[in-house]
Formats: sequence, structure tokens, C-alpha cells
Amino acid sequence: MYWGEFRAYVNSFLVLLFFLTFNLISGNGFGFWENTGRSLLVASMIMVSVALVLGPLSRVFPKKFSHDLLYRKPVAYAGTLFALLYFGIAAVGAYKLDFLFMFSAQNPDFLAWVFWVLGLAVLCGLAIASLPHYLERIGFGNWKSLQPIGYAALVFMLIHLSFLRSGYFLTTVSGKTVFLFGVVALLMKAIAVILGLGKRHSRHEVEVLMREH
Repeated sequence: MYWGEFRAYVNSFLVLLFFLTFNLISGNGFGFWENTGRSLLVASMIMVSVALVLGPLSRVFPKKFSHDLLYRKPVAYAGTLFALLYFGIAAVGAYKLDFLFMFSAQNPDFLAWVFWVLGLAVLCGLAIASLPHYLERIGFGNWKSLQPIGYAALVFMLIHLSFLRSGYFLTTVSGKTVFLFGVVALLMKAIAVILGLGKRHSRHEVEVLMREH
């Protein structure tokens, strides 16, 4: 693991720690696990959005952001991990592993969790495909063509926020913040596509992506 990658992981966990600390001391009336879940939701959305927006930014502002593409992979991995933990805490804490109810029409948040699982499936698939062993088997060109699917995951996650508790989370500061992060990432992608800007990977970036850790 190179220094920049380690720093990206540390910064990702600091983001999670910040929101967890904020939620715990804010006196919002929720317990520890509820606040942990909320913090993981926010942190996962931010990390995924940041990982995705670095691509368009490197196209629109190549001199300022191209070198930051090296951090996309660890930041995306951290976001995927947070998303998994968020789902796990909800499944155990709120639903007591009753998946039949969690994904039934009787659950008011049924659609919210359907879309979260869809987004999570996409993120996990991309994370596995990005492991050096599988990346080498797939080929860098094919792997690169898979990356835009990540934006579908972000859309699913934004829909999750919109449906969760009938949109209540979007009325909070945290909810509005992460929704804005996601929308900005999608808008930057749209701008890059409309302008027809291609993304170029440096030799160093390709070497880092293919490196076994």
C-alpha cells in the first residue's frame, strides 16, 4: 500500500468519525447504533460521490485533478465498506435480520432498501472487479468501460435517501449535504460527457491499480 492510498483510507475514516461524533453529541435523541448507522450512510454517500466526481473533474480540469485519480480506488472502497456496514446495522438493529419483512410491501421503507441493495450490488461488483487479480483477467480497457456503472449505484443511493422514512432524512442538514454531493457528482459527469472530454490514465495510475497489495 503506497502512502497516498493509506492517506485516502485515513481521511475516509476521519469523515466517518466526524459525523459519528457530531451525531453522538448533537442530542438528537437517537441511540448509539442508530447514530452509527446514520453516520455510515452519510460517510458512504460522500465517499462514493467524491470517488465518482474525481473522474469528471480530471477531464474538465486535467491540470488540477488528474493526479487525484490515484485516490479514487481507496475512497471508493471505503465508501463501499461504509455502505455495507450501514446495511448490516440496519438489518440487525432495526429489522432483527427479518429480511422477509425488510423487503416486503408491509415495510414502509421497502423501496428504500430495494434501491440501496441495488446500489450496494453495483458497488461490490466494481470493488471486486478492481482487485488486481480480477482487473488483470478482465483487462484494463474492459475494466475502464465498467466504471460508469458506478454512477448508477449513486443514483440508486440517492433514491434510497428520497424514500427513506418518507423523505425525512432529506429534511436534515446531513441529508441535504450528501444529496448535494451526489447531485454535483452526476452533474459533473453529465458536463464531461456533453463536452466530449475523454479521461486519460497515467502509466503510474495503471501500475498502482494493477499492483498486488
